[in-house]
Amino acid sequence: MDNPIKIAVTGSSNFEYKDFVKKLLLKLKEKCGDDLQIGTGGRLHGADKHIKSFCTKLNIILVEFNPCHETKSLYSYHDTRYFNKEFNILNYFKRNKELVVWADKIFILKNKKDTTVDINNLIKLADKSLKLAKIYTHND
Repeated sequence: MDNPIKIAVTGSSNFEYKDFVKKLLLKLKEKCGDDLQIGTGGRLHGADKHIKSFCTKLNIILVEFNPCHETKSLYSYHDTRYFNKEFNILNYFKRNKELVVWADKIFILKNKKDTTVDINNLIKLADKSLKLAKIYTHND
């Protein structure tokens, strides 16, 4: 893979629309082929959980940008020394910035009523970087 296509697909921890996630990943894989890499925020619930599940089933390379206060996962972008730091709410914002810098394009999955600071921060960073491809909002 000489020129990977790095696409961030991430979203809120209460986004539970698995079929939507699967269709989006299939469309991206069809368009990008084996050069596709998907980056997520590494959340254990919601959009990121479903993205991880379908990436492994569809043989798509997954890169997780877990906050530094968590533990390293099999798909973590950072090495072991980065993790197990003291919790700080700013760790989420740092994670979002790293994900935006890494990605070529960004897709954000959220619910209509979702107003979390973390997701709003990610939207602002992605928009400012001119990498925001699409915000998918599900009408819960």
